[in-house]
This record gives sequence, C-alpha cells and structure tokens, in this order.
Amino acid sequence: MKRPVIITIVLLVILCLFFSAAGHATSQEQESSDPRPGNTHIVVTFLGDCTLGSREQDYDKPTSFIAYAEKYGLEYFFSQVQDIIAHDDLTVANLEGVFSDDGTKETRGKTYCFRAPVSYAKMLPLSSIEAVSFGNNHSMDYGISGALDTIAALEANGIGWFGANPDYDNLKYPEGISRTWIYEKDGIRIGFASSYISAWWIKSSDYHAEYKIQKKQIEELKEQGCDLIIVCMHGGVEYGGIHDDNQEKFANAYFQYGADIIIGTHPHRLQGIEVNEKGTVCYSLGNFCFGGNMRIHKHAETTCIFQFDLEFDENHVYQGYTLTLYPAIPGSFVDDEFSDFQPKLVTDKSAKDILYEIQRDTYPRTLKLNPYVEGVGAVQDFVPNPKLKR
Repeated sequence: MKRPVIITIVLLVILCLFFSAAGHATSQEQESSDPRPGNTHIVVTFLGDCTLGSREQDYDKPTSFIAYAEKYGLEYFFSQVQDIIAHDDLTVANLEGVFSDDGTKETRGKTYCFRAPVSYAKMLPLSSIEAVSFGNNHSMDYGISGALDTIAALEANGIGWFGANPDYDNLKYPEGISRTWIYEKDGIRIGFASSYISAWWIKSSDYHAEYKIQKKQIEELKEQGCDLIIVCMHGGVEYGGIHDDNQEKFANAYFQYGADIIIGTHPHRLQGIEVNEKGTVCYSLGNFCFGGNMRIHKHAETTCIFQFDLEFDENHVYQGYTLTLYPAIPGSFVDDEFSDFQPKLVTDKSAKDILYEIQRDTYPRTLKLNPYVEGVGAVQDFVPNPKLKR
C-alpha cells in the first residue's frame, strides 16, 4: 500500500475517533444537565447531632471540646467538611446543648448537661451553618434561662432556629422556646419544624399532646404559604442501629399533618431511609460534631452528611429531590482513645461500610442505595414528590 493512502486512512481514523469522543461528551453533558429546564433547585444539607460544648466537670480537661476550641479556634471543628457545606444554599445542624455563660443552672437530676460560652455561637456562621434544630432533649439542659440565652446567641449571629421541647414535668412549652422557621429563596418557601419525641421519657398518655403541638406547627407553616415542609424528629433508642416503632408512629403522624421530608436525630448512630407514598424519612443521621463525649462511643464512630437537591417548578410546586450521601466520621482518635472533635469525609471501604449501615435499615427492602463515587459522593436516584399525580 502506498504511503499517501496509509496517511489518508490514518487521518480518517483519527477524525472518526475525535467526532465519536465529542459526541460522547455531548451526550454526557446532556445526561448531567437538568432534564426539566426552568425548574429551580435549592440544595439543603443536614448534619447530625452537634454538641458544641462540654459538661461542666470536663471544662478544664485538656481533652475536652472546650480545650480544643481554646487551642485551635472556633473554625477548627467543621473545617474538613467545608467543600460540602460551604457550597449549598442552606446547612442545618441538630444543636444539642446550650450557649450560655451561666454554668450554675444545670437541670437538676439530669445526667448529661452540655454548655458552651455564648461566644461559641459564632462557630456556626464561621462554619457555613445557617440554621439549627433546637427541639431535642438538651435544649433545656440549663433550664428556660439557658434556652433563652441560646436563642439570643443564635439570633445575634444570624442563625435560624426552630424547635420545641416540652417542660419535662407538665409538657407545657415556655413562651419563646417553641417555634417554626422558614427559609426563602427565589420566592420559594421551605418550612422547618422540630420536636423531641423520644419514648424514654414521654408516657403513652402524652402522645396526643405531642401530636397536637406538632400538628399546630405544621399548620402554621402551611398558613404561611410554605411550598415544602421539613420536620426534624428527635427520638428513638440511643445507639440503636435499627429505627423503632415509636419513630415510625410519629413520622406517620407528621406526614398526615403535611410534612414532606423528615430528618431524624437522637440515636447517635446511623439508621436507614424510608421512601413511601407519603414522603421520605431519614431515621437517624448519627453524631456529627459531638463534644459531649471526650471518647468516641464504639457505636457512634460513623456518620453521614445528607444533602438534598430539592426541585421546584416555575409555579413553586415541589417536584422531588435528589439525595447525595457523604460518608464521614465524627472525629479521629487521639492516642487511640480520645476524639479530636473534627468530622472528616471518608472514602473507599470506610465509605462502603457506612452506606451499608444505612442500607440495612432502609425501606422498602428493594430500595438499593447507589454506591459511593470518589469526589462525588453517593448520588441517589431522583425521588418524585409522591403528592403529585403523575
């Protein structure tokens, strides 16, 4: 074969490969682009239990959360996850503990009371956290005054807060400690509510009172024109790897009242996801930045960042979401014993094992989580809003 002919063939092959690659790239770009042009996306990230303080008896110990804050500064704790939470629209954490400068008013008879100075509330805006759920069993660690100190500190730092926590004796809500919160972007309103429902202290006769309070909160959000309602549900068995009937009972009630997505905390351990005809429940996000224990509990060594890409059409009607899971740990071990209180993302086998923790409690059983991809996370399939008729 003559040289000119060979050169011509080689050039033709190169051109074919070039156009084939270009076409493939175009196809990939089309697949990754929004298949519903004109829709608005709001990215909301949820973090698990965050105790940003210490017990009084641990304040002066060199391995306490307070000691780490004084040594490394307030930006230290969430610095390793900024690539995720600094680039969303909204990050929400479950705040377990109070910001107060008065350490003398611990709730009598309560085993674990967590507190940080009021100045530590600045940690939240410094760490790209814009809102907190305050409806949990630690919001009253220092009584009503401690809760009000916390609320004042949050508001002084521009942090949205929402939540309800009954007085333990009579289930009455102190004025100013039960409220909802609304996030708004491009005219779309997302309502948030939360409350503490754990079965370890609520008697069966009190369920109706808790339902009534939560129903009122959701109704208020509806009246204020919210296009989507998210409830943060604080309850379940501590260190339980499987969600319980109590969590299901309250989740079903919240859906009945109008919630679309439910985010669970309190077990300190990862639990599963349930997707049904009413909505989606993430039963427990586990611990995230947890200063309550200087040692990492053997059942609380893993966590996960849950990031929802929420989609709305041009009429602000909620269409559904895409969930990305970012497996993480709540901190590394120091001297094989103590926590460094600094959550970090994990990869490879560690990420796979964390997804398995979530998968084993996920319903329906046919719902298989998509795997973790390095540098991307575990991106799940789009879940349409079940309330829309399709």
